[in-house]
Amino acid sequence: MIGKALATWVAMLAVAVGLGALRDALLTPRLGAHRAHQLGSLAVCAVFALVSRLFVAWAGPTPGQALAVGAAWLVLVLAFEFCFFHLVRGVPLTKLLADYNVFAGRLWPLVLLTVLLAPWLFAAGR
Repeated sequence: MIGKALATWVAMLAVAVGLGALRDALLTPRLGAHRAHQLGSLAVCAVFALVSRLFVAWAGPTPGQALAVGAAWLVLVLAFEFCFFHLVRGVPLTKLLADYNVFAGRLWPLVLLTVLLAPWLFAAGR
């Protein structure tokens, strides 16, 4: 199960990077950065939910295992976000943390909730 969970997370990472590139190329020039980020976040949530559903069908985790996988994916997403974007790309922490402000219309926490809970929801629904 660990190998399948890691392979699925790598696929999720690739999808997120691809969607981010599409957002920047197609949506940001037309809608502005804020609206494009909102739509991009919702698109990532939808794709991550679909990938989580496929993972549950493929790996067959119990609800408890699926919640553990979601928690592991969440840790990996956060580690990637802060290590890659801050340490490699030099994005200031203040800018990264601004994405967590739902009161400013930022939807990144919804993505994180999807990563954490979608596998559990699909496993519990089987």
